[in-house]
Amino acid sequence: MRLIPLITLTLFSSIAVAQNVPPAPVRDTATPDEKLPDTAERAAADKNQARQQNAQVLQVTEAELLADPPLLANALDSAIINGDADAVAMLLPIYRKLPADKQDKMLLRFGEAMKARADGDLSRAIARLREMIAEDPSLQPVRLHLAMALLADHQDEAARTQLEKLRSDELPEDIRNIVSQALDTLRERQSWTFNASGYYRHDKNINDAPRQRERQVGNGKWTFPERKSAHGVHFDVSAERRIPIHNGFYGQVEAGINGDWFWDAHNFDDFRLRTGAGVGWQNSRWDISLTPFIQRRIYSNKGYSTNFGTDANISYWLTPRWRLSSSMQAMHKNHDTRRWLNGNQYYGSLNVLFAPNARQYWFAGANAMRSQARDSSDAFKRYGISAGWGQEWGWGMSSRLSGNFAYRPYDSKDFFGIVRKDHEYGATLSLWNRNLYFWGITPRLTFSWDKTKSNHFYYDNHNMDVYLEFSKSF
Repeated sequence: MRLIPLITLTLFSSIAVAQNVPPAPVRDTATPDEKLPDTAERAAADKNQARQQNAQVLQVTEAELLADPPLLANALDSAIINGDADAVAMLLPIYRKLPADKQDKMLLRFGEAMKARADGDLSRAIARLREMIAEDPSLQPVRLHLAMALLADHQDEAARTQLEKLRSDELPEDIRNIVSQALDTLRERQSWTFNASGYYRHDKNINDAPRQRERQVGNGKWTFPERKSAHGVHFDVSAERRIPIHNGFYGQVEAGINGDWFWDAHNFDDFRLRTGAGVGWQNSRWDISLTPFIQRRIYSNKGYSTNFGTDANISYWLTPRWRLSSSMQAMHKNHDTRRWLNGNQYYGSLNVLFAPNARQYWFAGANAMRSQARDSSDAFKRYGISAGWGQEWGWGMSSRLSGNFAYRPYDSKDFFGIVRKDHEYGATLSLWNRNLYFWGITPRLTFSWDKTKSNHFYYDNHNMDVYLEFSKSF
């Protein structure tokens, strides 16, 4: 006969439910470089606490629980109060076996809501909690659970309504603090997010000169320029704002500039400015957005091109550890003077992220691009794959290693009679210490290597670089 773990605890007041059941954290879909625990001590403490709790476990049978409905109700209520989703999942099916006149419908709904949320079914959890509020609007703990579930499901306006109703009630100070923190979270979601990064650049071949200085063409000979070096900085600054609309829908505006500025070679300065606005929908698992944009490139202090396009992005958490994402872009390139490069460009990618624990993540992906041009010798297809690994180590150290490969065939022969075909390789290793930071900025030491193996003499090259990168989000 199956034994049921039961922790017999004294029933708390209704407010105690909110005190002991913290809201489930909203999964951040960003790469989790900065979101991993600092040490293993917390995990060890959690394990020790669980061991102490298990020492208090009393073994009873399902039959004994069914024979004593008050004991079963007390057990389920205690599991809900203490946020023990595993115990709720075990006790709930037994509680449903009680005769209808022995069941507390509110307790049953609360248990179903908690189990649904633990299973990632926020829609069902919200529905059960709404039913409880509709029947008894005075249930403050239920309203708090509803607000947190709506917040996790990105139903921001509905969550705000519930939180403001709670704030108007008489609440214990600690519960009032939870409500205030949740309202602060909502305000932060609607505020601007700024990102800035940069690093020093020393480019030893800023003019992309080929290794081969001379080339015989027919009866003549081409002589190519020597390689030039340049010193400067690479920078990337962007701002983004998501504006909640209704039921997970949002509007999005973004703007940014990135580029390279060289103090000893301004004719190679290269800046890209971009702005866009679109719409999206998001819940605890899905994030879907569509963003039209315009991009302006300035090269050598002159206008180079203006591109119009649309980005589409989809992200889905299969489980708390696995995420699938896809990005697509359609863009029209319009060059100021080099009109033979004008044409449409299409891009698509599929990526997977696996985070087995809070200290480690793995990612891999595949992508494809089609770039059209009036001159077919400048039109190409590109097929690529990439993979990487992020890890937190002891003493505050973190690392991120990534690699990529791509094949780029061009459509037709160029001036030299060559149909260009490139094989591109790249690898990057970043190292940083989370305990080392200045004004909230943690520097990263990055090693990068890339190589293009081409059948075209002009584009066969490789580069290695080491730089210190500074970045900050606020």
